[in-house]
Amino acid sequence: PPSDVDVNVHPTKAEVRFRDSGRIHGLVLSAVRERLLGADLTPRATPQNRPVLSADERATMQSRLADFFRQPLPATPQPMLPISAGAQPISPPPVDSEVTGRCGDASAIVHCAETCEASSADHDRSPKPVGESKPAGSPSVPPHPGPLPRGGEGERAIQLHNSYLVAQTDDGMIIIDQHALHERVIFEELLARVTRGPLESQRLLIPITLRASARQMDLLEHIQPLLSKLGIELSAVGPDSVGILAFPSFLHRLDPGDFVRELLERGEQELLDLTEEQLLHEVLDMMACKAAVKAGDPLSADEINALLARKELIERSSNCPHGRPTTLRLSLRDLEKQFKRTGF
Repeated sequence: PPSDVDVNVHPTKAEVRFRDSGRIHGLVLSAVRERLLGADLTPRATPQNRPVLSADERATMQSRLADFFRQPLPATPQPMLPISAGAQPISPPPVDSEVTGRCGDASAIVHCAETCEASSADHDRSPKPVGESKPAGSPSVPPHPGPLPRGGEGERAIQLHNSYLVAQTDDGMIIIDQHALHERVIFEELLARVTRGPLESQRLLIPITLRASARQMDLLEHIQPLLSKLGIELSAVGPDSVGILAFPSFLHRLDPGDFVRELLERGEQELLDLTEEQLLHEVLDMMACKAAVKAGDPLSADEINALLARKELIERSSNCPHGRPTTLRLSLRDLEKQFKRTGF
């Protein structure tokens, strides 16, 4: 209605002002948030658009490719090794030699495979517990691989280069950045926990003291109530010193001194002018990033399953708190285009 609009804020009436601008802002924010949360924001890996070829051009190219791949491979000459004086010719062993006894039948092949597997295990970086030896004459059982991890929508997931998870979906596949997704999961779970009460913390047996600038001491006074809710208890122990008295339990693998030092250095530049909600998100983002698995960390099948299951339970799982995508979607149609199954 006209009573909700103030038209006297500009001499030429080029601008107007809503009397209750907060309500208008809330309505717009609610509509945008509802639309974004209801949309799939996962980026899609689409092949680059190439010039469309005519039917004759496609036929010519396919014919040339077919002719090329039908050609026999050129014979590669074997290098001749110098024969030393007195060398004896090597004759192949007879078929009924002891090799047949070791790897001739199916059960012996299993035995050979187990032997190879045992020898290759020596190259593993982590020591394995030694199991009890089998009694003599016990049948050899081939190793039975467990089922591949499964995520939402019945996906089968594997880990690539200890950094990415690849999972099958109903219409193709998704590639997940394990660090980015875990960071988003931790961020959302921490945000939900903070709304219910303070995070659990562990008091330090010996408080850690850090040097701080005057601006950092001002920052500490500004953010100390929030940090207490997040399980970080800090106290000024002098005009230029900060003491760490307690630290969040879930960050037990981190060095409290390094974390608080980085927080103060970052906050000195970025956090002083933020609202309480923005400040909460910034600190939780830093916590989640530090606590999440990193690129290069190997994950077990159970850990992959747990991460994919938690992905289905949170909002905004398509991006990490920094805005980077967590997931890349590749449809079956895109794969068919890449392999020329649907024409050029």
